Amino acid sequence: MSSTSASHISPPIFDGKNYQVWAVKMETFLRAYDLWTAIETEEEPAALRDNATINQIKQHSEKVAKRYRALSFIQAAVSEKIFSRIMSCKTAKKTWTKLEEDYLVCFIVLMVSINVVFELSFDVLVCMYTNTDTC
Repeated sequence: MSSTSASHISPPIFDGKNYQVWAVKMETFLRAYDLWTAIETEEEPAALRDNATINQIKQHSEKVAKRYRALSFIQAAVSEKIFSRIMSCKTAKKTWTKLEEDYLVCFIVLMVSINVVFELSFDVLVCMYTNTDTC
């Protein structure tokens, strides 16, 4: 009987291919660790008052740690080549946005380009088939 541990799940690794798939898996991974809010907002945790209780200090510390934990998980989930592109990003949100801009936008541009080529090719075929001089 094999034993698996649910307490340690490795993040999916992004190597520059299939960004959309990686992004969905990574979002799920970060949500599983209650870290997705670090991607949704860059809001700094409110400063502690001088007379903060131990509980307030612990909560503040946890909020700060979550931001760095999310950044750490993203950094660990990319190849060295990809890491060199994001290493200057200091927050999880900026890192996520940079990856999105670099890889999702490129994918969208590629899909639009393929669509344009397909439409032009289709128009040429229609002209050839209909044998008109208006093409």
